[in-house]
Amino acid sequence: MAVLLNDRQRVELSLPIHMMLTVLITGANNPQADEVVEARLLLLEAAIEPLSGLPPEHRLKLVRRIKRLHRDIMAPYSREETKAAQVGLAAFYMLQAIADSGFLIVGEDSKLAKALELMLPAIERQIDADIEAIAQKQARDCLMRLQSLGYYDDAAIICNFDDETLER
Repeated sequence: MAVLLNDRQRVELSLPIHMMLTVLITGANNPQADEVVEARLLLLEAAIEPLSGLPPEHRLKLVRRIKRLHRDIMAPYSREETKAAQVGLAAFYMLQAIADSGFLIVGEDSKLAKALELMLPAIERQIDADIEAIAQKQARDCLMRLQSLGYYDDAAIICNFDDETLER
C-alpha cells in the first residue's frame, strides 16, 4: 500500500537528507575517496525517495522549496569560520531529534542509515567539547525555526541537550 504524502511532508522527509548531503560535499577532505563517493550516492538516492511518483515539474518545484528552506535554516551557520564538523553534527543532532520523536524512522538498512554509517566517523574525529555544545544549540535553533515556519509541527520533537530541553 502506497503512503500518500502532501508536499510539506515530502519536504520534511527530504530536508535532513539534503542537510547531510551539504555537510558531506562541503566538509569532505577528499571528495573522491570511495566512502565519500558512496555516501554521496546513498544520500542522493535517499533524497529523491520522498519525491518519487511525482511529475517532473512538481519534483523540481519541491526541490527548489527544499533548497530555499535549507538555505534559510543554515544561513546563520554558513560563515567561512564555521567548521564543517560543527554544521554536520548540528544536522545530525537535528535528524536525531526528529527520529527520536517518531516523526522520521531511519530504517537500519535504509540508504540514509548506510550513508550516516560512512559519515559519522569522519565527523566524530573532529569533535571537541566546544563544537559539540555549539552544534547542540544550532540543532535546537534550527528545529525551533523550522517549527515556527510550520514544519515538523505534527511531531512532539524533544531535544535533550545537557540541561536544556526543547519540547514542542
